[in-house]
Amino acid sequence: MYKTPFNTGTLIIDKNEIRFEIPLDRINIHSLDKVERLNNFPYGFPIRLMELERNTRTFLMCFQPEVDYIPIKKFKNIATEEQKILFSKEVINLSNYLKENNDINSVLETRNIFVNREGKIKLLYRGIQGLMPAIGFNEEPLEIQAKRLILFMFSFAKLDELKSNGLNIAYNRSIQGWHEFVSNVLISNTFESLNKIVDEEFKRFNQELKVKKSNGNMSYIKYGNIDYKTQEKKLQKEEIEDGQVEKSQSKKSKQEKVKHKKSNFKPIGIGIGTVLAIWLGNVCINTDFFAKSTGNNSASKLMKKEDTEEHALKGLRYSSIQQYEDAIKEFEKVPYKSLDMEAKKSLLFAYLMTNNFQKALNKDTDFDESIVSYLLAKDRAKELEKLESKSDVIIFEQAVVRNDREVILKNYKKVKMNGRREGIVSNAFVGEEKYTEAFSFAQEHNNKELMKNIKKAEKEYYEKTEMNPDEKKVKIENLQKEIEEFK
Repeated sequence: MYKTPFNTGTLIIDKNEIRFEIPLDRINIHSLDKVERLNNFPYGFPIRLMELERNTRTFLMCFQPEVDYIPIKKFKNIATEEQKILFSKEVINLSNYLKENNDINSVLETRNIFVNREGKIKLLYRGIQGLMPAIGFNEEPLEIQAKRLILFMFSFAKLDELKSNGLNIAYNRSIQGWHEFVSNVLISNTFESLNKIVDEEFKRFNQELKVKKSNGNMSYIKYGNIDYKTQEKKLQKEEIEDGQVEKSQSKKSKQEKVKHKKSNFKPIGIGIGTVLAIWLGNVCINTDFFAKSTGNNSASKLMKKEDTEEHALKGLRYSSIQQYEDAIKEFEKVPYKSLDMEAKKSLLFAYLMTNNFQKALNKDTDFDESIVSYLLAKDRAKELEKLESKSDVIIFEQAVVRNDREVILKNYKKVKMNGRREGIVSNAFVGEEKYTEAFSFAQEHNNKELMKNIKKAEKEYYEKTEMNPDEKKVKIENLQKEIEEFK
């Protein structure tokens, strides 16, 4: 039997039964009729029993777990990338349900969430607003809670860390290959935009998977075969080892700590409340936080090591509490090339959050996709025209803003495709009356919806074109047959 404090009560796991007990003075239930509708909650395990125990002054809920569902932590470790995307869709569905049925509350934390192989979610505890508690549920918008669960799935951050230190820590700790997706989730501010981001990622994932199967071309696929479970275990092992060293050296000087520890610190699974201080301290003390200068007269040599560490530490602290202007001031006191990758990411993200897009590009042209995603999400694409850059992505997107079909078609092969860009390129071909090229492009990306729309556009073109009536009739009939084949 396992007991743990949960939601002002106690969660008890006993073999195949899970119970939640809470003192009667913490609820406002006098009749079980008021909570009967919880049995019909579509995202919950079946409630085998609900009972007001007058003798022990407790309210009891007994849940019947379903065999296909596992705790969310375990799911995160063993799930495939496709399963994690499906989970993200389910998070949005669950959140929308809770928003529409606002008389129901719950606790969206790891002990209360179970997931199956299709990414479907089941909660243990759920309650009625005003009658039963749900710690933290009403303190934050559901959009934030949904984003936290998705970011938890695609980063090495713990759910509690994301709650106590802010969602932005996921940006620096995103899983390999998912940095752009995490960035897009962070900047989304509505369920509609979040749902669009997840749909777009799922569509791209499936398209790239089909290309991989048909061509056997691994280089085209961004999703590598990563053993996340092994990787996270490795990080946890490193953290434990680092923690043991810190404990044994607690009475030694800072200088001795630096000398003793050479390996990179990988923060994972640190206790709530202390995570920020420990993480930042170890980043600055235990890693090669600043690259060695190659020039004899470089600014990094002129600055004392203690000063550079202090400015970087302050910058990370300000970033973690979303005080981006102050973070930028501290980071900019240190030469950019001397910053560790984590600090660089924090600075670039701070630039993004303060609309310093040109500064971010000047520091790192590879940050172009993040800037584009941010401006598109904010419906501010026109601001891309103000940027000065030789980045292929920026040049392409500036052409999109101007509706410059010639530049779009000249540069589209230089940028990474997604559903939106596929539509833009196809429209550019159609606008130039290059229907064969448009169809070939859509076919190459296995975008059947685009292929169908291109044939429709070609049909409309011939309907308006003056030509031999018989040839025109045959051409239009053939195009109509092709369109119908896509249904």
